[in-house]
Amino acid sequence: MRAIAMASLLAACLTSGHALAAQTKTPAAAKPVVTAQTPQELNTEVYINLLRKDVAAEKAKLLGAVMQFDAEDAAKFWPIYREYDSELRN
Repeated sequence: MRAIAMASLLAACLTSGHALAAQTKTPAAAKPVVTAQTPQELNTEVYINLLRKDVAAEKAKLLGAVMQFDAEDAAKFWPIYREYDSELRN
């Protein structure tokens, strides 16, 4: 029962993350011009990036725990997952 709940949670996270990424993507031509940032804005940006890395690491850890891959399956899955996750963030 716990595994089903974890899998449902993971599916919801992956789905919502994909939808959010699709909503927040901007075309390359529409990117705003970079302006000078205050130290507070730079600190906020660094903090957000650290949080994103932490969330990504926890997401991968949860996914690995739920899926319980053996070595062969992990060698096939993780490169595909990293590519998917990279595309999701860009």
